[in-house]
Amino acid sequence: MKLRRYGQFINESVEVTDDLINLLIERGEFWEELMELDYSRFDFTYSYSDMCKREGRNPKNDFQRIQKHFDQIGFNLEKLKNLFSEENNKKCGYNLYDLYKGGSSIINREPLKTIISFDRNLAYYDTIISPFSGYSSLDSQNAAVDVYLYFLFEELRVSGHGPVWLGGDGWGNVDLEDGEDFSEAFIRYRYGYHQTEYGKLWMDQCGVDEVWLKERAMDDLQKYLKEDFTTIILRVDPTKNLRDLSLDNYSIVEEDRIIINLTKLIEDIKNSPLNAYYKNKEVHVVDEEKIAAQFSKNLSGFHLDMELTDTDDLIIWGRFKED
Repeated sequence: MKLRRYGQFINESVEVTDDLINLLIERGEFWEELMELDYSRFDFTYSYSDMCKREGRNPKNDFQRIQKHFDQIGFNLEKLKNLFSEENNKKCGYNLYDLYKGGSSIINREPLKTIISFDRNLAYYDTIISPFSGYSSLDSQNAAVDVYLYFLFEELRVSGHGPVWLGGDGWGNVDLEDGEDFSEAFIRYRYGYHQTEYGKLWMDQCGVDEVWLKERAMDDLQKYLKEDFTTIILRVDPTKNLRDLSLDNYSIVEEDRIIINLTKLIEDIKNSPLNAYYKNKEVHVVDEEKIAAQFSKNLSGFHLDMELTDTDDLIIWGRFKED
Protein backbone atom coordinates (compact mmCIF):
# COMPACT_ATOMS: atom_id res chain seq x y z
CA MET A 1 0.00 0.00 0.00
CA LYS A 2 1.44 3.37 -1.05
CA LEU A 3 0.42 6.44 0.91
CA ARG A 4 1.25 10.05 0.14
CA ARG A 5 4.21 11.41 2.04
CA TYR A 6 3.30 13.07 5.35
CA GLY A 7 6.19 15.48 5.34
CA GLN A 8 4.16 18.04 7.26
CA PHE A 9 4.29 15.79 10.33
CA ILE A 10 7.52 17.11 11.73
CA ASN A 11 7.98 17.62 15.42
CA GLU A 12 11.45 17.91 16.90
CA SER A 13 13.18 15.78 14.27
CA VAL A 14 10.32 13.27 14.07
CA GLU A 15 9.26 12.75 10.46
CA VAL A 16 6.30 10.55 9.70
CA THR A 17 6.98 9.03 6.29
CA ASP A 18 5.07 6.65 4.05
CA ASP A 19 7.30 3.76 5.14
CA LEU A 20 6.70 4.49 8.82
CA ILE A 21 2.94 4.79 8.33
CA ASN A 22 2.88 1.45 6.51
CA LEU A 23 4.92 -0.13 9.29
CA LEU A 24 2.55 1.15 11.96
CA ILE A 25 -0.47 -0.03 9.95
CA GLU A 26 0.94 -3.55 9.65
CA ARG A 27 1.55 -3.68 13.38
CA GLY A 28 -1.98 -2.47 14.03
CA GLU A 29 -3.39 -5.07 11.66
CA PHE A 30 -1.46 -7.81 13.44
CA TRP A 31 -2.94 -6.60 16.76
CA GLU A 32 -6.43 -6.63 15.23
CA GLU A 33 -5.96 -10.21 14.02
CA LEU A 34 -4.92 -11.28 17.52
CA MET A 35 -7.86 -9.48 19.11
CA GLU A 36 -10.28 -11.20 16.75
CA LEU A 37 -8.64 -14.64 16.89
CA ASP A 38 -11.31 -17.34 17.13
CA TYR A 39 -9.92 -19.69 19.78
CA SER A 40 -12.55 -22.36 19.03
CA ARG A 41 -11.08 -22.71 15.56
CA PHE A 42 -8.05 -24.34 17.15
CA ASP A 43 -10.06 -26.43 19.63
CA PHE A 44 -9.20 -24.15 22.53
CA THR A 45 -11.34 -23.16 25.47
CA TYR A 46 -11.57 -19.51 26.42
CA SER A 47 -9.85 -20.08 29.76
CA TYR A 48 -6.27 -21.22 30.13
CA SER A 49 -7.21 -22.91 33.40
CA ASP A 50 -9.56 -25.20 31.47
CA MET A 51 -6.76 -26.10 29.06
CA CYS A 52 -4.70 -27.20 32.08
CA LYS A 53 -7.26 -29.94 32.72
CA ARG A 54 -7.06 -31.36 29.20
CA GLU A 55 -4.75 -34.31 28.69
CA GLY A 56 -3.10 -35.10 25.38
CA ARG A 57 -2.62 -31.48 24.28
CA ASN A 58 0.80 -30.06 23.49
CA PRO A 59 1.14 -26.25 23.80
CA LYS A 60 4.05 -25.99 21.34
CA ASN A 61 2.13 -27.98 18.71
CA ASP A 62 -0.88 -25.75 19.28
CA PHE A 63 1.31 -22.69 18.76
CA GLN A 64 2.46 -24.08 15.43
CA ARG A 65 -1.15 -24.61 14.36
CA ILE A 66 -1.99 -21.01 15.20
CA GLN A 67 1.16 -19.77 13.47
CA LYS A 68 0.12 -21.63 10.33
CA HIS A 69 -3.06 -19.56 10.39
CA PHE A 70 -0.98 -16.37 10.61
CA ASP A 71 1.26 -17.63 7.81
CA GLN A 72 -1.81 -17.84 5.58
CA ILE A 73 -2.88 -14.25 6.29
CA GLY A 74 0.55 -12.73 5.70
CA PHE A 75 2.24 -12.81 9.11
CA ASN A 76 4.75 -15.65 8.96
CA LEU A 77 7.65 -15.73 11.42
CA GLU A 78 10.11 -14.02 9.09
CA LYS A 79 7.61 -11.24 8.50
CA LEU A 80 7.05 -10.82 12.24
CA LYS A 81 10.79 -10.86 12.98
CA ASN A 82 11.22 -7.95 10.60
CA LEU A 83 8.06 -6.17 11.73
CA PHE A 84 9.28 -6.16 15.34
CA SER A 85 13.00 -5.85 14.74
CA GLU A 86 15.04 -3.56 17.00
CA GLU A 87 15.37 -1.08 14.16
CA ASN A 88 11.63 -0.96 13.56
CA ASN A 89 10.90 -0.80 17.28
CA LYS A 90 12.94 2.41 17.43
CA LYS A 91 11.12 3.83 14.43
CA CYS A 92 7.69 3.02 15.85
CA GLY A 93 8.43 4.01 19.44
CA TYR A 94 7.25 0.71 20.88
CA ASN A 95 8.04 -3.00 20.79
CA LEU A 96 6.07 -6.26 20.75
CA TYR A 97 5.75 -6.32 24.55
CA ASP A 98 4.22 -2.83 24.45
CA LEU A 99 1.74 -4.08 21.87
CA TYR A 100 0.91 -7.01 24.15
CA LYS A 101 0.35 -4.89 27.26
CA GLY A 102 -1.28 -1.89 25.59
CA GLY A 103 -1.81 1.24 27.67
CA SER A 104 -2.42 4.85 26.76
CA SER A 105 1.07 5.94 27.82
CA ILE A 106 2.46 4.58 24.54
CA ILE A 107 0.62 7.20 22.48
CA ASN A 108 2.62 9.88 24.27
CA ARG A 109 5.75 8.55 22.60
CA GLU A 110 6.96 9.56 19.19
CA PRO A 111 5.93 9.08 16.44
CA LEU A 112 2.40 8.28 17.68
CA LYS A 113 2.29 11.56 19.56
CA THR A 114 2.98 13.46 16.34
CA ILE A 115 0.36 11.52 14.38
CA ILE A 116 -2.30 12.22 16.99
CA SER A 117 -1.37 15.90 17.19
CA PHE A 118 -1.48 16.64 13.48
CA ASP A 119 -4.03 14.51 11.70
CA ARG A 120 -6.69 12.36 13.31
CA ASN A 121 -8.36 12.00 9.92
CA LEU A 122 -5.43 10.04 8.56
CA ALA A 123 -6.49 6.91 6.72
CA TYR A 124 -6.01 3.89 8.97
CA TYR A 125 -5.65 6.18 12.00
CA ASP A 126 -7.72 3.79 14.13
CA THR A 127 -5.64 0.79 13.06
CA ILE A 128 -2.47 2.56 14.20
CA ILE A 129 -3.80 3.91 17.49
CA SER A 130 -6.31 1.25 18.63
CA PRO A 131 -3.77 -0.99 20.42
CA PHE A 132 -3.16 1.89 22.86
CA SER A 133 -6.59 3.51 23.02
CA GLY A 134 -7.90 1.90 26.18
CA TYR A 135 -9.60 -1.09 24.61
CA SER A 136 -9.00 -4.59 25.99
CA SER A 137 -5.34 -5.55 25.83
CA LEU A 138 -3.89 -8.74 24.41
CA ASP A 139 -3.11 -10.06 27.89
CA SER A 140 -6.82 -10.32 28.66
CA GLN A 141 -8.13 -12.17 25.59
CA ASN A 142 -8.14 -15.97 25.72
CA ALA A 143 -5.97 -19.06 26.09
CA ALA A 144 -5.11 -19.28 22.39
CA VAL A 145 -3.70 -15.74 22.38
CA ASP A 146 -1.75 -16.42 25.59
CA VAL A 147 -0.14 -19.56 24.19
CA TYR A 148 0.56 -18.02 20.81
CA LEU A 149 2.28 -14.94 22.24
CA TYR A 150 4.15 -16.98 24.87
CA PHE A 151 5.91 -19.00 22.17
CA LEU A 152 6.08 -16.15 19.67
CA PHE A 153 8.18 -14.16 22.13
CA GLU A 154 10.52 -17.16 22.30
CA GLU A 155 10.66 -17.51 18.52
CA LEU A 156 11.42 -13.82 18.02
CA ARG A 157 13.82 -13.81 20.97
CA VAL A 158 12.12 -10.79 22.48
CA SER A 159 14.12 -9.74 25.53
CA GLY A 160 14.05 -7.08 28.22
CA HIS A 161 10.36 -7.40 29.07
CA GLY A 162 8.01 -8.91 31.60
CA PRO A 163 6.42 -12.32 31.04
CA VAL A 164 3.50 -13.20 28.82
CA TRP A 165 1.45 -14.63 31.66
CA LEU A 166 -0.36 -17.82 30.76
CA GLY A 167 -3.93 -17.18 31.83
CA GLY A 168 -3.39 -13.44 31.80
CA ASP A 169 -1.91 -11.06 34.33
CA GLY A 170 -3.51 -11.69 37.71
CA TRP A 171 -4.12 -15.38 37.09
CA GLY A 172 -0.88 -16.87 35.88
CA ASN A 173 1.17 -15.08 38.53
CA VAL A 174 -1.41 -15.53 41.29
CA ASP A 175 -0.23 -16.00 44.87
CA LEU A 176 -0.29 -19.73 45.54
CA GLU A 177 -0.46 -19.42 49.30
CA ASP A 178 -3.62 -19.68 51.36
CA GLY A 179 -6.52 -17.57 50.21
CA GLU A 180 -9.94 -16.89 51.67
CA ASP A 181 -11.05 -20.47 50.98
CA PHE A 182 -8.72 -23.09 49.55
CA SER A 183 -5.25 -22.22 48.31
CA GLU A 184 -4.67 -21.94 44.58
CA ALA A 185 -2.15 -24.74 44.94
CA PHE A 186 -4.87 -27.05 46.24
CA ILE A 187 -7.33 -26.12 43.49
CA ARG A 188 -4.80 -26.56 40.70
CA TYR A 189 -3.37 -29.76 42.04
CA ARG A 190 -6.84 -31.22 42.54
CA TYR A 191 -7.69 -30.45 38.91
CA GLY A 192 -4.55 -32.27 37.82
CA TYR A 193 -2.47 -29.42 36.40
CA HIS A 194 0.65 -31.47 37.17
CA GLN A 195 -0.58 -34.18 34.80
CA THR A 196 -1.03 -32.13 31.61
CA GLU A 197 1.38 -30.32 29.33
CA TYR A 198 -0.53 -27.07 29.72
CA GLY A 199 -0.41 -27.36 33.49
CA LYS A 200 3.28 -28.18 33.43
CA LEU A 201 3.95 -25.15 31.24
CA TRP A 202 2.18 -22.94 33.77
CA MET A 203 4.16 -24.54 36.61
CA ASP A 204 7.40 -23.96 34.73
CA GLN A 205 6.53 -20.30 34.25
CA CYS A 206 5.83 -19.94 37.97
CA GLY A 207 9.03 -21.76 38.89
CA VAL A 208 7.33 -24.58 40.81
CA ASP A 209 7.32 -28.35 40.43
CA GLU A 210 4.92 -31.16 41.25
CA VAL A 211 6.52 -31.85 44.65
CA TRP A 212 6.13 -28.20 45.68
CA LEU A 213 2.55 -28.05 44.42
CA LYS A 214 1.52 -31.30 46.14
CA GLU A 215 3.07 -30.31 49.47
CA ARG A 216 1.03 -27.12 49.59
CA ALA A 217 -2.09 -28.78 48.22
CA MET A 218 -1.97 -31.41 50.96
CA ASP A 219 -2.18 -28.66 53.56
CA ASP A 220 -5.75 -28.02 52.41
CA LEU A 221 -6.83 -31.61 51.76
CA GLN A 222 -8.06 -32.26 55.30
CA LYS A 223 -9.93 -28.97 55.30
CA TYR A 224 -11.55 -29.87 51.97
CA LEU A 225 -12.69 -33.29 53.20
CA LYS A 226 -14.31 -31.73 56.25
CA GLU A 227 -16.01 -28.85 54.48
CA ASP A 228 -17.18 -30.83 51.45
CA PHE A 229 -18.00 -34.11 53.19
CA THR A 230 -21.77 -33.68 52.84
CA THR A 231 -21.44 -32.53 49.24
CA ILE A 232 -19.47 -35.66 48.33
CA ILE A 233 -22.09 -37.93 49.94
CA LEU A 234 -24.93 -36.05 48.24
CA ARG A 235 -23.42 -37.04 44.90
CA VAL A 236 -23.95 -40.66 45.95
CA ASP A 237 -27.53 -40.14 47.17
CA PRO A 238 -29.15 -36.75 46.39
CA THR A 239 -32.55 -37.97 47.63
CA LYS A 240 -31.76 -37.60 51.33
CA ASN A 241 -31.57 -34.55 53.57
CA LEU A 242 -27.95 -34.83 54.67
CA ARG A 243 -27.22 -31.32 55.89
CA ASP A 244 -26.06 -32.45 59.31
CA LEU A 245 -23.41 -34.94 58.21
CA SER A 246 -19.94 -34.28 59.57
CA LEU A 247 -16.70 -36.08 58.77
CA ASP A 248 -15.72 -35.89 62.45
CA ASN A 249 -18.62 -38.15 63.39
CA TYR A 250 -17.45 -40.97 61.12
CA SER A 251 -13.68 -40.77 61.03
CA ILE A 252 -10.44 -41.25 62.89
CA VAL A 253 -7.58 -39.04 61.76
CA GLU A 254 -4.00 -40.24 62.08
CA GLU A 255 -0.79 -38.69 60.83
CA ASP A 256 -0.71 -40.70 57.60
CA ARG A 257 -4.39 -41.62 57.07
CA ILE A 258 -8.04 -40.85 57.59
CA ILE A 259 -10.23 -43.85 58.42
CA ILE A 260 -13.93 -43.41 57.59
CA ASN A 261 -16.49 -45.79 59.14
CA LEU A 262 -18.75 -46.47 56.15
CA THR A 263 -21.04 -48.86 58.03
CA LYS A 264 -22.13 -46.14 60.43
CA LEU A 265 -22.28 -43.56 57.61
CA ILE A 266 -24.54 -45.73 55.44
CA GLU A 267 -26.84 -46.44 58.37
CA ASP A 268 -27.28 -42.72 59.03
CA ILE A 269 -27.86 -42.04 55.32
CA LYS A 270 -30.60 -44.66 55.19
CA ASN A 271 -32.24 -43.20 58.31
CA SER A 272 -32.11 -39.63 57.00
CA PRO A 273 -35.43 -38.13 55.84
CA LEU A 274 -36.09 -37.81 52.14
CA ASN A 275 -35.66 -34.44 50.52
CA ALA A 276 -39.15 -33.14 49.78
CA TYR A 277 -38.34 -32.99 46.06
CA TYR A 278 -37.69 -36.76 45.97
CA LYS A 279 -40.77 -37.96 47.86
CA ASN A 280 -42.63 -40.66 45.96
CA LYS A 281 -39.60 -41.10 43.70
CA GLU A 282 -37.20 -44.01 43.39
CA VAL A 283 -34.87 -44.28 46.38
CA HIS A 284 -31.17 -44.61 45.60
CA VAL A 285 -29.26 -47.68 46.71
CA VAL A 286 -26.22 -46.66 48.72
CA ASP A 287 -23.40 -49.07 49.50
CA GLU A 288 -19.76 -48.97 50.57
CA GLU A 289 -18.36 -49.31 47.06
CA LYS A 290 -20.41 -46.39 45.69
CA ILE A 291 -19.24 -44.12 48.49
CA ALA A 292 -15.62 -45.22 48.08
CA ALA A 293 -15.86 -44.63 44.32
CA GLN A 294 -17.18 -41.10 44.87
CA PHE A 295 -14.31 -40.21 47.19
CA SER A 296 -11.88 -41.65 44.65
CA LYS A 297 -13.44 -39.54 41.89
CA ASN A 298 -13.38 -36.34 43.94
CA LEU A 299 -9.73 -36.82 44.89
CA SER A 300 -8.52 -38.25 41.59
CA GLY A 301 -6.12 -35.37 40.96
CA PHE A 302 -4.20 -36.20 44.12
CA HIS A 303 -3.46 -39.81 43.16
CA LEU A 304 -3.87 -40.81 46.79
CA ASP A 305 -3.84 -44.44 47.86
CA MET A 306 -7.29 -45.52 49.09
CA GLU A 307 -8.34 -48.81 50.60
CA LEU A 308 -11.77 -50.31 51.30
CA THR A 309 -11.20 -52.80 54.10
CA ASP A 310 -13.03 -56.04 54.84
CA THR A 311 -14.67 -54.26 57.78
CA ASP A 312 -16.08 -51.61 55.42
CA ASP A 313 -13.76 -48.82 56.50
CA LEU A 314 -12.46 -46.44 53.85
CA ILE A 315 -8.82 -45.50 54.41
CA ILE A 316 -7.44 -42.44 52.64
CA TRP A 317 -3.65 -42.33 52.88
CA GLY A 318 -1.90 -38.98 52.94
CA ARG A 319 -0.51 -36.39 55.36
CA PHE A 320 -2.95 -35.16 57.98
CA LYS A 321 -3.17 -33.47 61.36
CA GLU A 322 -4.19 -35.96 64.03
CA ASP A 323 -7.31 -35.46 66.13
